[in-house]
Amino acid sequence: MIGMVGAKTIGGVENMGRFARFFLRSMIVSVRTCASVPAYPLIWTQMNIIGVRSVPVVMITGAFVGMTLAVQAYDHSRAWGWKSISVF
Repeated sequence: MIGMVGAKTIGGVENMGRFARFFLRSMIVSVRTCASVPAYPLIWTQMNIIGVRSVPVVMITGAFVGMTLAVQAYDHSRAWGWKSISVF
């Protein structure tokens, strides 16, 4: 039993060490890449593609979520015996 606890503890510490090395290497590469002048146009282009050009996808997703909530609200109001849902 103590051996199992020790083995799991050592495994957890090893995994934390691997993650720490991965995180440190990622941060070093990120800083080096962002600090280089030729990388600026590429970074801005990627930000534009990821951020601005994904607005239609977000709008469509929001519309479908809103429609789903409206249908669920209607079903619940009918189950509670309300005749209509009125905001005003």
